[in-house]
Amino acid sequence: MLRANANAFDAPCSRGYTRLMNYSYSDLASISFLHPLGLFLGPILAVVLIWVIFIKGFALWKSARNGHKVWFIVLLIANTLGLLELIYLIWFNKPRTNVAPVSAPAPAPSAGTEA
Repeated sequence: MLRANANAFDAPCSRGYTRLMNYSYSDLASISFLHPLGLFLGPILAVVLIWVIFIKGFALWKSARNGHKVWFIVLLIANTLGLLELIYLIWFNKPRTNVAPVSAPAPAPSAGTEA
């Protein structure tokens, strides 16, 4: 029987726990990387994670160096496991040609020389 000030969540269930704490360690271990499928997928996920970080960083660096602001934003936001990054690096990784080269300004004539 429930106390007058208790609610339904305080009522004990068949295991002796309250209804909010109805999970055991075996329930949590079945979804962790200790599961046999997790032992197989863990190294694969690690390799994919390293690949995605490397290719995304390289594509972001190249797009920033080439001045492709739209590509930079799209590559930063979209997560396509490196596919969009590869498309950018293979087909769209051309430097801008309308950028004028930076040259040193000509030195100003000194006051003591005659022209």
